[in-house]
Amino acid sequence: MENTKIVLIAGNFLFPKGNAAGKRVLGIGYILKNLGYEVAFAGCDRNRQEQDIKNTKKKYGDFYYYNFCGNRSARGIMNVKGAFKEFIDVAEDIGEDNISLVILYGSPVLACWISKVLHYGVKRNIPIVFDCVDWIEKSGFDSRIKNIIKFIDTNYMKRYLALKCDGVIAVSSYLYNYYKHKGCKVIEIPPVGIKRSAISENTRLENKNKKIYFIYAGALPLSSGLKRKELKDRIDLSVELVAELKKNGIDFVFDIYGIEKEIYKRVIPEHVKIIDKELSGNIVFHGVVSNNEVCKAFERADFMLLNRSVTKVTTAGFPSKISESLCMGVPVIVNDTSNLNDYIKNYKNGLIISFDQELAVKEISELCMNRGKINKMKENCLKECVFDYHRYEDKMKLFLQKLR
Repeated sequence: MENTKIVLIAGNFLFPKGNAAGKRVLGIGYILKNLGYEVAFAGCDRNRQEQDIKNTKKKYGDFYYYNFCGNRSARGIMNVKGAFKEFIDVAEDIGEDNISLVILYGSPVLACWISKVLHYGVKRNIPIVFDCVDWIEKSGFDSRIKNIIKFIDTNYMKRYLALKCDGVIAVSSYLYNYYKHKGCKVIEIPPVGIKRSAISENTRLENKNKKIYFIYAGALPLSSGLKRKELKDRIDLSVELVAELKKNGIDFVFDIYGIEKEIYKRVIPEHVKIIDKELSGNIVFHGVVSNNEVCKAFERADFMLLNRSVTKVTTAGFPSKISESLCMGVPVIVNDTSNLNDYIKNYKNGLIISFDQELAVKEISELCMNRGKINKMKENCLKECVFDYHRYEDKMKLFLQKLR
């Protein structure tokens, strides 16, 4: 990486495709690579064995990446000094004099780590950009203390530290408008990726079948103390919806990836009868599988099905599942959260359904009975892929010019 322009993307993500955060920064990396930058990543790995972060260096495609120690213990999260030292080690390893930009995706430890990176940027005359993709203020654990810490840390990071950065990348219009109002240099870029080149002939033949294949894939945390309404992805509503589709005579399979069947039934016991009897043979829980297996499942899917409640979390964020699905050529069925209606056009690349279940079931049932329309929608997803990273290169280029 000698004598070149380097962008370092660092923070709390599992690179390259270990979680939604990893896929998010990878998409940003593709954009920057096409603009002539070399891009290095420093994410987190809970299973890291090496003592020296320089020894974690690996290559993925055209990118090099490192891993902070993803220790989620109290001591690990508070080790701000150690995590900043590792940031410096990474910067030195890739060549500090060549770093032209640092993008922060959250923090591998407490948010005050970002303030140290900001001081580093001022000292080295390197712009620091904050990538804001959500506004989650609860840890998801039962501990009240952890929730309080998460609330304070999130607000310190996004209401104060992000404003101190030289610019902000916002994933949604809600976040864009928030930081624009605060006087920040801000750009809105949703989750982006590489679109699938074409639909295979085998898939075309399968698409002639009458059976409809729905898919959901996500690392949805389910714990016994969690209330249904607190789920970011309302998989429970999706299950109830497909149960009604079956009553309407729709022949389908609903493939659920990332969730174990028994865990789901334990957390949502009122669905035991629906899962074991009413939808037996129609719904399949595949549990946690590799990213490659999920991609193969998308090849036969007709629709990605996603239900979300309207909350601050879902309004500020943007579901990366939508981007992944459309890039794979799979239309989405989703309710209206975030600013999805800027990207999803009914019967073109998806269907934004009503929050009223009866009306939603009617809309989906009518669509499922028209295989020709479904196949046309799948073609449209690839022909006019709104989340193809190439579409955002000019916007990013202009944003980077403003930073200078």
